[in-house]
Amino acid sequence: MTAITSLKQLPNGAAMSAITNSAAKIASKTAAAQGEPAQQAYIWTWTPVYKRWPPLHICSSTKNHSFKAKPCYNTMASSSPLTGKLEFDIRIDATPEQFHHMWAHRPHHVHHTSSDKVQGCDLHDGEFGTPGVIICWRYVHDGKAKIAKQEVEKIDHENKSITFKMLEGDLMEEYKTFVISIQALPPKEGDKGCVAHWTLEYEMLHEGIGHPETLRQFFIELTEDMGAHLIKEE
Repeated sequence: MTAITSLKQLPNGAAMSAITNSAAKIASKTAAAQGEPAQQAYIWTWTPVYKRWPPLHICSSTKNHSFKAKPCYNTMASSSPLTGKLEFDIRIDATPEQFHHMWAHRPHHVHHTSSDKVQGCDLHDGEFGTPGVIICWRYVHDGKAKIAKQEVEKIDHENKSITFKMLEGDLMEEYKTFVISIQALPPKEGDKGCVAHWTLEYEMLHEGIGHPETLRQFFIELTEDMGAHLIKEE
């Protein structure tokens, strides 16, 4: 998946609708040129908090990523230039209940769904499915074996969402804070499965650290693997 264009920052909020419309048109034309339905085009955004508009990156994929034109921006009053936010959606055939249940109650089974990416998840403290539980992931990212110790900060079983706060591990060598939220959204009427909505919020240790673009791709592929596995479990 590669970025095919970016929209320049516009000077004020009055241009927001123009950005959204332009993004939708470009993504639709790109999908058509590649022989894909327009609704399978897909937009992701990174939103570092600078004293300017962040770039809106438009991507296309041959997979079932949902189309989402969402220009994100932040006010310049409250945050550091090192703060970023990245959101993306992936449509899968598993139900919202299946997808949420795996992350909330069975994270120690995630490695069964994508063993080349995740090798295990160990329970350190607490109970799966409850806020405050401490877990430690073993995974492979960018060709390297890594670990991530996390606290489940929030769980909303009704809205099928869960939030992981990073405590220790390889990511903390580059980021001061890193929070991952995952929500399983119901599909559009007439569609099956669900839309997995991911939000990564982070603060880099210094300006030499990049935004977690490869981690975004890691989570996209992991979500697709998990969706395919959950359908087989039925």
